[in-house]
Parts: sequence; C-alpha cells; structure tokens
Amino acid sequence: MTAKKGLEKINIYSKDNNLLINLLPKFTQEKIFEQNLFDNNESAKQLLIRLSEEFKIPKFERLGYDKSESLVAFYNNTPNNTIGLMRYDTDIYKSLFPRKNDKKPLWKTMKKDEKERKMTNYNNKVEKGKKYE
Repeated sequence: MTAKKGLEKINIYSKDNNLLINLLPKFTQEKIFEQNLFDNNESAKQLLIRLSEEFKIPKFERLGYDKSESLVAFYNNTPNNTIGLMRYDTDIYKSLFPRKNDKKPLWKTMKKDEKERKMTNYNNKVEKGKKYE
C-alpha cells in the first residue's frame, strides 16, 4: 500500500533531479481524515489527538510519521506511519499492534495473560484460606 502524498513527493523529486523513476503501486491510500470515513472528519481527528494525549503518546507519533495518518498493521510489526493509538505503547496504554518486532500484538497474548491472572487469583485465594484457618 502506498500513500498518495508519498507518490507525489517521489514524482517531484524525480523531475527536479532529472531522474526516470517508474512507480508501480498496486494500491494507494489517502490520509484517514481525508477519506470521509466519519460524519465530521475534523472532530474525529481532534478526538484521536485528545485520546493520544491522554494515553501519553508523543505529539510526533499521534498521526504517524510525517502526519501520514495511515491505518496499516501486520501481525508482527506496524509501520511508523500508522496512527499512534494503533502502534505506540506507553506506561498507561498497550497498543493492539505494537511497532517493535520482538513484541507480540496484544491480541496474541490475551489468552496467556488470562490464564496467568486466573492462576494468580487462585493462588491468592489459597494463601488467604491458610491464614484464616
């Protein structure tokens, strides 16, 4: 998937430098808030920014690299041009599709985490029961 703005930049660069660059993109994508996906794109964008602030996502990460506003994610990695809420972890927020290769996405670890929580809760109940006997 290719961002339309990126294609435009490459075309301008090739003309300015007298280079012949043939691009063959299979798909192109507009920025999220330029696609009319929401009733009010600007208020949706402001909501995303406010949520990002609440979750302590750095300002330069909120709309993706160079404010590209992309919605792209892979099971093992997420490009840095994807919006921060999808890919950026903070101390108070764990993203669904983390950026780092070594981290598994949240949805892949939820079952394991649930089993660990159940075991911890069970062990805590057993320990409390021993104290009061």
